[in-house]
Amino acid sequence: MATAASHAYAMLTPFVPLDGHECFRARTLEDVSQKVSSVLGATCIRAERQRDQEAQVNRFSLPGSQLWYCSYGAPISLNFTETEFLRVQFHHAGVGTTHLGRQRIAITMTQACLSSGIATVDFGQDYRQVVWRVMPEQLVRKLAAMTGKPLTRKLEFANCLDLRSPASLPILQILRCLLSTICHAHLYPSILVLTELEQALIVALLIGSHHNLSGELCRTELCASGLHIRRIEEYIESHAQGPIRIEDLAAISGTSVRSLYRAFRETRGYSPMEFARQRRLARAQALLRDPHSELGVTEVARSSGFTNLSHFSREFSKAFGESPSALLKRKAR
Repeated sequence: MATAASHAYAMLTPFVPLDGHECFRARTLEDVSQKVSSVLGATCIRAERQRDQEAQVNRFSLPGSQLWYCSYGAPISLNFTETEFLRVQFHHAGVGTTHLGRQRIAITMTQACLSSGIATVDFGQDYRQVVWRVMPEQLVRKLAAMTGKPLTRKLEFANCLDLRSPASLPILQILRCLLSTICHAHLYPSILVLTELEQALIVALLIGSHHNLSGELCRTELCASGLHIRRIEEYIESHAQGPIRIEDLAAISGTSVRSLYRAFRETRGYSPMEFARQRRLARAQALLRDPHSELGVTEVARSSGFTNLSHFSREFSKAFGESPSALLKRKAR
């Protein structure tokens, strides 16, 4: 299992996460202390002054959370106050440790740290980390959709996340995909892709980590009926151009996410999100075939809910046996 986690991290570490989304740089200890206080809300409680120190912090805001990359270029200890959000610390390089009261958690390739209370983070000489900050209401809303019922208890996570577990490996895989998409976000307006990857990361965290409501995910759920499925299909048909959240579909149907997925698989042979992809592709094909339309491939892709042109072309070719550009050429002839 450690090999799988190491392989996922090997894909994560070759590049600087969130490159191009710099929050701040600092070259002196005084500047670092001032920036971490004003930007991160943290206090520098120990630091080693170095001649060639260079701190770099990058930040990217997702629809419902934030991703951070932190590198300080010298040993430093930062104290964080209690926060509203859940912070998930992932290793990127070097040696780092988080102290939660008397608990000491090493941040490694096989272990992440989850916390929202007071924490002290020790950055070794070359320690760099990726931190995901997500608001609890995002997690609660998703968990309620997955279980099909409102939550009556506060969601509390175990502080250690074992990344060697098969259940937690998708967290790293989705994080890698999300960071890579952000890195190339300047090529396409990829808010749709980023929204769905963020939701996938939330689901992966809820399933792959230990928390006090993990048992709720294992209990029997209401079964979605044919009426529920038709209602969802109608909703997807009319909203296929924008982001579609699985918890919204569950709320509309009045069932849980897993029940909805199971019903779609049993009666349709595909998932609700696969149906959404089919409808987007069908819309794109109709626009490309329309003799009165002068839209190019890029415009058709975007108007059909696709933000990555290469991904759109691959999916279109797979579905219809020809590329979008080939269809346009054939229509022109």
